Amino acid sequence: MRNVFFTWVISLFCLLSKAQTAVVEYSKDFEFTEGIYLDFKNFIRNQPVPKSKIITDLNRDDIDFMHQLTSQKVIKYIDSAGNEQSTAPEKLWGYSKNNGIFIYYENDFCRISLIGTLCHFTATITRYGSGMGYGFGFGGIGIGTGTTVSQELRQFMLDTRSGTIHDFTVENLERILQTDSVLLLEYKALKKKEKRESTFLYLRKYNQRHPLFFPVN
Repeated sequence: MRNVFFTWVISLFCLLSKAQTAVVEYSKDFEFTEGIYLDFKNFIRNQPVPKSKIITDLNRDDIDFMHQLTSQKVIKYIDSAGNEQSTAPEKLWGYSKNNGIFIYYENDFCRISLIGTLCHFTATITRYGSGMGYGFGFGGIGIGTGTTVSQELRQFMLDTRSGTIHDFTVENLERILQTDSVLLLEYKALKKKEKRESTFLYLRKYNQRHPLFFPVN
């Protein structure tokens, strides 16, 4: 009898816990808590380290507060247990500011332009290579090889179900659409050029059919 009672209590506790974990579908009216994300889970749970828990002499009300904060070498904060912690900006997942989300990628904080189950953002990629170069010296003009540096603006997708980042390409989008047979058939029926021109359209269609939910804190 005692075992039955304890089983009932545990089951009741689990049901109550699930009932208290309310979620809401993301929309443009959703308000993100401002602060820094230590990891992806902080973002998907809308539980950043809030600005009030960040140890700094900077003005938290300054419009450039997050930019100034992440420009420092070390960020100090108070964790959920009340202990002082520190981290480097490049170890952050990102931060939220004025209801915008910024993700750290390729040595920069990039704003997520489209939020949904599949998020979209752009980042500047630095490429290094070797090439021919011309130089002037005491002996005259010389030709040699050296390192070339170029920058390229590229598009990316963040899959919020796994936290993984993919290049925003036709091939990667088609792989994701495999989880939605209706959209996949539509997309595969398009010609190659039409697929390239419709990537944003099908990204939005996917998000509409597979909405993103956040917990209500």
